[in-house]
Amino acid sequence: MSVHGTLDSFPVEEMFRFMSDTGRSGVLRIDGEGEWVRLWIEDGACVGAELDAVPLDEPILAVVAALRFPNGRFEILGADVPPRRLERSRLSEVLVDARELVSEWEVIEAVIPTRRHVVRPVSIPPDGRVVLDPVGWRLVTSIGESATVGRVLPVSGAGELESARALAALVRGGLLVVDAPPVEARRPEAEEPESLDPTTQALRDAEVLLAPGRSFPIDDLIEPSVSFDPLAGDGVDPEPSEGSSAPAATPFTPDAATAIAEVLDPVRSPTLPSETSNGGDPAFR
Repeated sequence: MSVHGTLDSFPVEEMFRFMSDTGRSGVLRIDGEGEWVRLWIEDGACVGAELDAVPLDEPILAVVAALRFPNGRFEILGADVPPRRLERSRLSEVLVDARELVSEWEVIEAVIPTRRHVVRPVSIPPDGRVVLDPVGWRLVTSIGESATVGRVLPVSGAGELESARALAALVRGGLLVVDAPPVEARRPEAEEPESLDPTTQALRDAEVLLAPGRSFPIDDLIEPSVSFDPLAGDGVDPEPSEGSSAPAATPFTPDAATAIAEVLDPVRSPTLPSETSNGGDPAFR
């Protein structure tokens, strides 16, 4: 049977003290924002710890991470074997040491607020002689002109707390400067399409329509068996073969000037001669 809830109803420190004072056993998992810790507890003592599925050599790092969660959820499961068994540490004693490290983290965050902040070397070094330990040297040489705190910390070869402690010391010593996180660049707005006068737009449309491989719009309205060739004569079909009683069909042969006018001025239709009969009604062709 598992017990679960939110850190609002059961804060982390109270949970640790409760399990330590009552000698409880089980696996305690605490989920924060993007991180989670897991502690294996036997009779109120911690015998195993994980931070984001990474087994730890000491439980204090997991307890520090859990204390720094602003909110989250917890779950207590039955006893289980830890992936890496540690020396028994009373949970209440680990909590005292963890509170001291949390206080140190608060001092560090006063200098380096977040992992997204940018650090860069100063242009003029401080007066006097500068001495760096190996961790500080790796941090300074990895920055270049500028880099985010989150990118610099892993290259030190030390733990996150030790690296952050050294980075904050370099800032206090005047070797580095901390800048605000970079602002994400906004995507440029789409440019307005070029506005053309009607004549230029009609000419461009004609160039596209008359390009090699493109068909004339009127081709889609004419039966495939009817061809339009202004150089083939008067457009009259050959005489029907002997024995055929069907009259010869007269193909639709548009005037070349009319076709070009339709392309150059697609909005205004050409004026065709009107043939009326029966009181002025349009005649069917």
